Amino acid sequence: MGRVYSRTEYHIVFSTSRRVAAIHDGIQTALYDVLAKVVRSRGGRVHAIGGVEEHVHLDVEIPVSQSVSEMVRAIKSISSGWMRTEGGTPRFRWQRGYSVFTVSPSQRRKLCAYIDCQSERHQAMSPIEELKALHRKHDLESPTR
Repeated sequence: MGRVYSRTEYHIVFSTSRRVAAIHDGIQTALYDVLAKVVRSRGGRVHAIGGVEEHVHLDVEIPVSQSVSEMVRAIKSISSGWMRTEGGTPRFRWQRGYSVFTVSPSQRRKLCAYIDCQSERHQAMSPIEELKALHRKHDLESPTR
């Protein structure tokens, strides 16, 4: 077999350093555009990006030529540089870690709706409670903060 056929879709979640509320309404759309451009520039596809002031969720396909860690490193590095210059937050940083969950294509619509409703979700549940619930759902060790 000469070609590799693969579909690897992921739900990626990461927060601002110390969970600082730095992603305000005035820059949110532009930041999400930056995140999407990074994914696309590396051969990936974006299905949804959303979040609140202190964290983001992405539903993305990553090409087999990239590892998840390489893609997340590029997304965070380029977007943090953008936040420090164009975003007007000179000391901006993302947290060191991230959470990643595989996505079945049959669940994409449900995940995209979940990502699109972040503001509403966080009126009833804190971001850390949400992350802990995601970890329980996927049978992962629970995050400490």
